[in-house]
Amino acid sequence: MKKLIIILLLILIMTGCKKSSEDFLITIDTEISVCQESCVTDQAEIRVLLTNFYELMDAQILTIAENEGDIPSPMSVEVSYAKDEIPRSSPILQINQNSILKPYQDFFSYSSMFNAYIGVLVIGEDEQSWGSVSVTDVDYGFDDVSGFYKHTYNSGKENERIEGFKFKITEDDMQYEFIVYSTNLESYQYTSFQNNIYRKYTYTSESIYSFTYINMNSNSIVEYSVKDQDEIVNIYDPDSKDVYRMVNSNYETSHFEDLEFVASLRKDDTGYPVQFSLYFTDGWDEVVYRDPSVIPYSTIFNEEVRVFEDYDILVSSLKGRYYNTNALMTLSETQLEDYEFPVEFEGNTSISELKEKLDDFMDMENPLDIVGLEITSIQNRCIEILDMITEKYS
Repeated sequence: MKKLIIILLLILIMTGCKKSSEDFLITIDTEISVCQESCVTDQAEIRVLLTNFYELMDAQILTIAENEGDIPSPMSVEVSYAKDEIPRSSPILQINQNSILKPYQDFFSYSSMFNAYIGVLVIGEDEQSWGSVSVTDVDYGFDDVSGFYKHTYNSGKENERIEGFKFKITEDDMQYEFIVYSTNLESYQYTSFQNNIYRKYTYTSESIYSFTYINMNSNSIVEYSVKDQDEIVNIYDPDSKDVYRMVNSNYETSHFEDLEFVASLRKDDTGYPVQFSLYFTDGWDEVVYRDPSVIPYSTIFNEEVRVFEDYDILVSSLKGRYYNTNALMTLSETQLEDYEFPVEFEGNTSISELKEKLDDFMDMENPLDIVGLEITSIQNRCIEILDMITEKYS
């Protein structure tokens, strides 16, 4: 009886810690307060304000990724580098090159859209031309901490698109909402960022839609997209420090430490590619860098003797600034049974742990079960948001 109670308690703890679909998919009910009577519409003043906003954004980024402001020199092909001379990847970029910084990248992108047509579009005019596009319903305004813009594009009778963006930014916080709605196609993109949680929905039809969730408080990431028969999943679980990826029938599990890649195991048409970070590996002190898209790949040495010759050495750039340095080997299923990471590998995972997680992931009928999220819930929420947007703009 005592043993049964303990088991039940464990089940309650595990299920209690798991998020529900609603935890991921909720939309923010509170309005983002932007300027009203205090709005600035003068072009020169707006450009100054935008510059100030970007400075605030950059300062926030540096609190997350301290070396994001550094600009290391790119590596040169066929040049030898000591291990400590390689511009080591900014860990914040490794889980996914957009990942944790994506809310800031999107803020810059959405505000830059407006920056592009300052001086071209005027508030209050019935119809204006911007290149080959007709623009109506133009309105915008900014103050020291907030702003908005909205307008309607018309590039023909069958293509009307409504676009709107509003935001508020201070030294410590950022929040925004962005909508693009194609009225005749009944498709949209909706992005919100509040309370350090980013959610992005796109919807074209019941067979083409996507959802992205980034929680900057916990570093949790969930990305799901479907386009007809193509399905993509990308999940980072900050508790286990594991990444789960699925692209159609290809599956991969990766382990990270402090947001930096350690090792991965993949199942695809070629077999089982195994990859591990040489930053977590002893027994080498130098690399001759070569483009990772061209064979022969990079080579590594220890006291001028080539090592790890059985592996492809991939030194790959992230944004042309930082570099992953990984060893790759593709194994058959039989070879994988006897494979172990080299003794020089010091990462805090094993091939058996990765294989067990990969098998569990591949056996899941719903790949989002890892985070307790239902695919039907994503689709239903996408349709609910479409109904809300359609009602608002019809």
